[in-house]
Formats: sequence, structure tokens, C-alpha cells
Amino acid sequence: MYCLPQDPRIGADFDMRIASYTTQGEAVDSLRSELATATAKLKQLQTEISVLERQAARSKELAAEKSTLIAQQESLSRVR
Repeated sequence: MYCLPQDPRIGADFDMRIASYTTQGEAVDSLRSELATATAKLKQLQTEISVLERQAARSKELAAEKSTLIAQQESLSRVR
């Protein structure tokens, strides 16, 4: 199984923070807090992605409408 290489500073930083807690409970609470923060950020980003996807779809619709209107305008210009 392939694992992505990790920055050794990340692991060292994590180990140092965990070692700084006096009890395992404090470490668990800290990890839970970090997980909650990461989960909230993930939900925020998923919402932003959803909004951007809807905006992109609407932009495509508007571009298609614009092309249709331009074609109609050109057709009318030729008739005159």
C-alpha cells in the first residue's frame, strides 16, 4: 500500500503537542476539538463548492441564452 510522504515537521509538532498534555484525557479533548474544527471547515467548504457549482451552471445557461439572442439579432438584422 502506497502512503504519501509526510513532512517530518508535522509529525514532530503533533508529537510535541501531545507530549505537552498532562493526561491522556486532555490530549483526547484537544484532538476532538481539532476534529470538530476541521469538520466545520469541511462543511463550510462543501457549501461554498455547492454555491460555486450552481453559479457555474447558471453562467453556462446565461451564455447559451446570450448566444441565442445574438443569433436572433443577427437574423433580424439580415431581414431588414
